[in-house]
Amino acid sequence: MKKLIIILFWLLTVSLQAATYYIAPTTATPAGNDANAGTLAAPWATIGKAFSVVVAGDTAFLRGGVYMVPASNDGAGYSLTGKSGTAINKIVISNYQNEVPIIDFDDVITGPTTTKYGISFLTCNYVHLIGITVRNLNQLSDNPADPALSRAFYFSYSNNITVERCVAYHIDGNGFSTINTNPCDELYYIDCDAYDCNDRLSPVLPGNDGSGFTNGNSKQLDYHVYYKRCRAWDNGDQGFSFGSYSYVECDSCWSFRNGKLQGEGWGWKTGWISATYDGQVKRKIVNCIAAYNRRSGFDTNDGGTPAHYQQFYNNTSYRNGYQGGASAYGFSFRNTVGTDEQELKREVKNNISYRNESGNIYIQSGALYTHVTNSWDDPPGITIAPSDFISLDSAGLIAPRQTDGSFPDNVCYNKFLHLSETSQARGEGTDEGYGDDLGAFQYSVQEDSEEPLVLSDLSTFRPYWQTETTAISGGNVYDAGGGTVSARGVCWNTTGTPTTADSKTEDGTGTGIFYSQMTGLSRDAAYYVRAYATNEIGTAYGNQMTFRTSQVLYKDGKVYVIGGKVLVTP
Repeated sequence: MKKLIIILFWLLTVSLQAATYYIAPTTATPAGNDANAGTLAAPWATIGKAFSVVVAGDTAFLRGGVYMVPASNDGAGYSLTGKSGTAINKIVISNYQNEVPIIDFDDVITGPTTTKYGISFLTCNYVHLIGITVRNLNQLSDNPADPALSRAFYFSYSNNITVERCVAYHIDGNGFSTINTNPCDELYYIDCDAYDCNDRLSPVLPGNDGSGFTNGNSKQLDYHVYYKRCRAWDNGDQGFSFGSYSYVECDSCWSFRNGKLQGEGWGWKTGWISATYDGQVKRKIVNCIAAYNRRSGFDTNDGGTPAHYQQFYNNTSYRNGYQGGASAYGFSFRNTVGTDEQELKREVKNNISYRNESGNIYIQSGALYTHVTNSWDDPPGITIAPSDFISLDSAGLIAPRQTDGSFPDNVCYNKFLHLSETSQARGEGTDEGYGDDLGAFQYSVQEDSEEPLVLSDLSTFRPYWQTETTAISGGNVYDAGGGTVSARGVCWNTTGTPTTADSKTEDGTGTGIFYSQMTGLSRDAAYYVRAYATNEIGTAYGNQMTFRTSQVLYKDGKVYVIGGKVLVTP
């Protein structure tokens, strides 16, 4: 009893010592200043200040707004190093209430071989990161020896980390990542988004080295990484890419429209695992959606490496390869160096593969896998058709999440690829704990009504300077909204939220990718750009992008000096 009392007293003491701090942008009221006390009335200005102070049990709240990282940061980002919470008293770095803090690196300029980080965690334990956005982590080199090194959220030798409701976008590299030599255990990603992660300056295949979520681990066989309800879209390379010994689980995640610019663009690459087969499940992909990616939706990517135990249950792969990518299947299985028995531990059950450009299933010569009750199997012996779904209209895929991190409450997320009442896929599966309907969604009673004509669904390509008075942008019209796109292009202004009443280009009609040249621009000015598409009921606009004449760009090994900023090549 005495020992129990001492433990309880110690826990109470730790809790009483826990502190709460506040950070706010320098433009907020009250304004942030790292010389302040770190209170709600006198907040600090940078997440770096919070990282230098917090200890186990502490919470640091970031107020909403844009935190412009100064150029003096030089690509190092903000790092929590060597600090840990405990299972009971975690270190918590969170947004304040429903406010949205955005860490913006657009002013940071680094040399062509400098790795750039947004927020990194090095040798940390028991940290909870909530509701933070990192954007505009630029890579300014087109040197082929310098692949996409920018990492918005980076984790190294850090265990028991939870990353919740965080967002990475406009990243010249990867959104959320670990690397092979520095693996992490018990790493959880919940309700996170990664989009427009591209190595856009690569002279070989622009976009090819930027993925939304990556997990690398070439050391530890018993580590675990989890993804729950995460989304990855418009990334140059894969949405989700796992070259890892870890057990990796994806549950109810969405990967769509990846392969931007000229990147590969698989929805999921689940291998390779170079370690010897150990009989333990290494991948579990369940209730996930792969749609509109340049290449295949789900690819084991383990050709020529050892086979491992993988489970693909109740997923849906739809229209992958529509951007014209080769080898664009719903599911792809590679021939490994493992035995037949080991390859057959790749279990594929209750999945739907429909309208993928190269075919619904690809089995490399010599490859084996265990497959039962998938849409391509017999049984069930069915042929999937549009009538098997309530909706095939993807308008609204990139809509913002709800304030609690849930998926958007719109027609797309409530009906797109959901089974209709009369669907052949209902009740045709083998229940592995996720229901006996095929695909990512178990049928629920809802009204099967005809979808109304809606505005088009599109995105804007990130602009970059071509000359002092011209720039290149463009967009991708993913869905015509049930109608016909009669006009498309980009529009821009210097005040924000541009429309077709402002300066604009006209770049054809219909759906698909288009590129635009903006002319008549001025130096030393900030511009706002949006793609637009017009159908029968009106004009829809893509996400807003910004660019400035003060950006320094590398091209063909030369330095361009714009707006007075100079960066010297080595």
